[in-house]
Amino acid sequence: MVKDEILNELYFYKALGYRFIGGDAGRRGTSAPNLAALGAQISRCNLCPLAKTRQKIVRGAFCGSAPAPNPKVLVVAPNPSSANGWLNETLKILANIGVSANEVYLTHLIKCDSNLNYKNGVNGENLTFCAAQCKEYLLDEIALLTPKIVLALGAKVFAELCGETDCSFASLRGGVFRSKSALVAPTHDPALIASNPSLAAQFAQDVAKLKGYL
Repeated sequence: MVKDEILNELYFYKALGYRFIGGDAGRRGTSAPNLAALGAQISRCNLCPLAKTRQKIVRGAFCGSAPAPNPKVLVVAPNPSSANGWLNETLKILANIGVSANEVYLTHLIKCDSNLNYKNGVNGENLTFCAAQCKEYLLDEIALLTPKIVLALGAKVFAELCGETDCSFASLRGGVFRSKSALVAPTHDPALIASNPSLAAQFAQDVAKLKGYL
């Protein structure tokens, strides 16, 4: 039954114009040796529908002009449109606990900048499948940068880094958890805060808590 479902999905993508290629194309057998090589791998990726509408890949970057060798805090936003409005506020909070912009690296779970509406997803569906394909790139990025802690913005990012859980995100938010790659601190998605400003205080508290892990 599972095999039939997979074949039906493959036929669906073929009908949309996708080409099927060897299983090693786009998926890495080993981790990228550096960030430049990782970016090149992402630019060739065609593992999800976002590849069809990709305008460019979204590279992570340090937030200051004189980056440290390794970030103290690596911030992971869900997608390229989600963190822009709150980045400056986040940097201010981090500065108050002794972390400069040069020690903060911002990246995204979804690595493609597309003209689609991320809120509505791909063809009206959510981005869960796409996020799962991008996860390995994110893990490679974290492994290359070796941050002291990862600030995961939202439930989707946290789930990809630490796995699904039966616990509500509300009960996890504000804690610190160890994944295979790093310490992970989940907090609210900036897009959620934009629609519910009352959560801004919780966000600030969560970011301030990172001081004890730096």
